[in-house]
Amino acid sequence: MAAPTSFPEFRQDPFDTQQLECRVFKLWLKQDISDTAALASRIDAVGADLICCFSRCSAAHIDCMQRLGFRLISVRQTYDLDLASDLLVPDVPGFTLRLAAPGEALSPQDLSGLAETIGSSSRYFKDPSIPRARSQALYESWLRNSLAGYATAVVLGMQDESVLGIHSLRIDHGTGVVDLIGVQPRVQGSGLGRALLCFGLRECARRGVARVRVVTEGENEGASRFYQRHGFLLRSTELVWHRHRFPT
Repeated sequence: MAAPTSFPEFRQDPFDTQQLECRVFKLWLKQDISDTAALASRIDAVGADLICCFSRCSAAHIDCMQRLGFRLISVRQTYDLDLASDLLVPDVPGFTLRLAAPGEALSPQDLSGLAETIGSSSRYFKDPSIPRARSQALYESWLRNSLAGYATAVVLGMQDESVLGIHSLRIDHGTGVVDLIGVQPRVQGSGLGRALLCFGLRECARRGVARVRVVTEGENEGASRFYQRHGFLLRSTELVWHRHRFPT
């Protein structure tokens, strides 16, 4: 049976597959599905252990996902910002900001703390069928990979020798991307998060980037307010669904 043309983006995610130790596929629904049976057949044919689906916030997509046994996990929001040329980075007493050196490693304690802080609001941590240890390991690997070259640049927020905040950013086809950003709980509210964001934005501008985007969880009101305060505008909202072959 030919695959329906209404869902052309359906592929295995190698990083998630490796980190979660199961076959993970991602599906993007951008048009209404006229043949739910054909979609179900395509899903069954790939033999995925976990399918992560990103859909529009439409009644048709919600009905389709529910009939196919998907579980709503999160709301995904995309913001963007046109960069100013005179962006300033605020001083935060007691902290030093710097770019990570190529291949620089975090201490196990800093790595674990930042991975948990950044990942705690993510769909991986929210899905009860994904073991917490695997979600934690995924974010630790993501941070390590960012420092090893996956990110274009990584900003570190230091206090003495400890890394208490991090902002990894990428440049994707001329657009800056806030990839990972987080501040350890004991220093939240200090202004370090704002400084990390601004430092990264200034780094993007220095590299000739005019626009930056970030994806966050819609239910993470604190993150939404944080980006809105810094001039980011909401551009799109998607629903995020998971379907496990063997739900726990």
